[in-house]
Amino acid sequence: MTAIFDPLDGSSNFSRGVPFYCTSAAVADGEGLAGVGWAAVRNLVTGDVYYAERGKGATKNGKRIMTSGVSELRKAIVAVDVSRAGVPTITRLAPLISDVRREVHMGANALELCLVAEGATDAFVDIRGSMRIVDLAAAYLIAREAGGVVTSPDGAELAVPLDLKARFSYLASANRALHEAILEKLGRA
Repeated sequence: MTAIFDPLDGSSNFSRGVPFYCTSAAVADGEGLAGVGWAAVRNLVTGDVYYAERGKGATKNGKRIMTSGVSELRKAIVAVDVSRAGVPTITRLAPLISDVRREVHMGANALELCLVAEGATDAFVDIRGSMRIVDLAAAYLIAREAGGVVTSPDGAELAVPLDLKARFSYLASANRALHEAILEKLGRA
């Protein structure tokens, strides 16, 4: 068993008084991200708690949540993290950003992925190659248990080790149709 804990995701928000940050905890009973079997994310501003167990669905404050049914980019609200991204990454993201209904990013990746899980947003994209396991482990399970699709930017299974030094990219979306549309815009590179 491995515990993965992030005491403050969105620390920049917290330090500047932006009210969007959380804490997250996950437990893995196997190796890698696929082994995560239990997860919780708590919004430290509102007190909302997202929870999931592998195979048992996901909840927010004890009520079942599900991803949205939005499957078209022009109707989708998509979070895109471009913090400290280079010009090649931003260039790759431009076709996606120009086609979505609205692009947002609030600065606490675990909490943003929970917004996808509950259907408040429709996708989250981070292709900067700087994501860490503590930023994703709990929200990954919550999103998947709510019906979301989470893969690498080329559409492959997200095979990430439970290693604090590992860095990776990923994209998550409400459903397979929206996921495929995002992959097409990113060019599956």
